Amino acid sequence: MRLTVPRRLAALTASLFLAVVSLAATAHSEHERESTASRPRVDVLDDGRIVVSLDLKGDLPGTVTFHFERHQDGTIAGQWAAQIAYADPTDPETGEEPPHEHSTEPHEHESGEPHAETPHKDFLRLVHRGAMSGPVGSATLTFDGNGALTGMAVTLTVEQGTLEFTDAAGSSGTASLTHFTLAH
Repeated sequence: MRLTVPRRLAALTASLFLAVVSLAATAHSEHERESTASRPRVDVLDDGRIVVSLDLKGDLPGTVTFHFERHQDGTIAGQWAAQIAYADPTDPETGEEPPHEHSTEPHEHESGEPHAETPHKDFLRLVHRGAMSGPVGSATLTFDGNGALTGMAVTLTVEQGTLEFTDAAGSSGTASLTHFTLAH
């Protein structure tokens, strides 16, 4: 009997350890990515659909667009798509953006002789991290008396993703006129 108890205890300890490791891995696998949203562009189409596009900066730089439909009961449904892409102006060797020196004055040596300007090197790398899209879970849109969109609260689900976001399906997020958050 003495040998059976330690084996059971060892098995129970191992099971508990695996359960804790599994829970910890699950808790850390969800990562929240947050971006600030700006420059809302709003179109109300003739058929009543509403299209809202926002620029994103932060963890997910790019553009997100929402297509909303208002149902007879007042609820709003729709789809969304985000393109996570941006231009990176940094020097690939240093990772820093070079200073821009603009001068309208001619450059001269100490001797007073004009010299050729040192050309400024601009770097530009187009970065395309991927795209995501899916359904809008719920949405509340607020308009002022002139018909301008003044507020937006959206819950969303990622249905599909490309490149960096291929495993994002099933993730969820929220959006407003100033924030876009994805729990991935």
